[in-house]
Amino acid sequence: MKLFQIVLLLTFSTWQCKGQSKIAADSNFISFQGKLKEFKTDSCLINIMRAIVDADVTHLNYPPKLFYYELEFEGKEGTKEIYINPSRWLKSSTVDYKGIIRIGDMSFLCKGDFMNDPLFRETDRYVEVSLQRPKPYRYDSVDVKIEMFARNPSLMGKYTFCKGGPIDLYILVGKKLEGFETIK
Repeated sequence: MKLFQIVLLLTFSTWQCKGQSKIAADSNFISFQGKLKEFKTDSCLINIMRAIVDADVTHLNYPPKLFYYELEFEGKEGTKEIYINPSRWLKSSTVDYKGIIRIGDMSFLCKGDFMNDPLFRETDRYVEVSLQRPKPYRYDSVDVKIEMFARNPSLMGKYTFCKGGPIDLYILVGKKLEGFETIK
């Protein structure tokens, strides 16, 4: 078991810059405490991200101290896909994020190959984050609520307003995002 934890620790730590993070594993959680590189994004995406934050402007559903938005980016062979959904700092589905985008008080933790796409630009800042992933992950009432969003996506389809071709968007935040159009 100890060897498994060491291998797990080394696997998760390879994606972070030296000295930037601390990953720990115990019998109940995989934890990440460290700094993520801050990124900015193109105006075509920043407006969608602001609309996501504004949809819950009072932070009634997603208080920033409890929740963040997970942004997964995939870009391959001329296609781009972005998935955005809420997650919890203390019950994260994963801890392998590579960057962060801040919109007001809310955080978008980024994973995937977004760093290789011109829609995302590094800043010179780092942001301190702390995540926990329970092992084993057990569903609770909040997980069920979040999964219900998949039945009525906030925005889904091909988004054609960014440079470099259309982006397949799957935004699942529980509220309709007004003013944005996608092609099915």
